[in-house]
Amino acid sequence: MSVWSEIFSGAVGALVVLAVQKGVSFWADRRDSQAIYQWLESESKIPGAPDYRSTRAIASNANLTEERVRQLCSVDTRIHLSTGTNPDLWTLNESKRDPQHQMF
Repeated sequence: MSVWSEIFSGAVGALVVLAVQKGVSFWADRRDSQAIYQWLESESKIPGAPDYRSTRAIASNANLTEERVRQLCSVDTRIHLSTGTNPDLWTLNESKRDPQHQMF
C-alpha cells in the first residue's frame, strides 16, 4: 500500500466513526426528549395537576440527570421554560403561562 492510500483509509475511517457517534448522539437525544415530552403530556392530563413541572420531577420520572433534562428541554420547541420567579419549571402549553410565572 502506498502512503496516500493509508492516509485516505485513515481519513475515511475517522469520518465513519464521527458519523456513527453523531448518529448515536442524535437518536439518544431524540429518545430522551420524547420520553420527557410524553411524561409532561401525561401529567398535564391529570385533573388538578400543576401546569408547570420542575426539572427535578422530570428528571426523576424520566430517569435522567437534571442537567440533561435542562439541556433537552431548552432545545425542544414543544417545551417552554417558566419566566417567573420560580426557576427550573417547564410546561408544554405556552398559552397556560400564569402571571405569577412571568416576568413582565
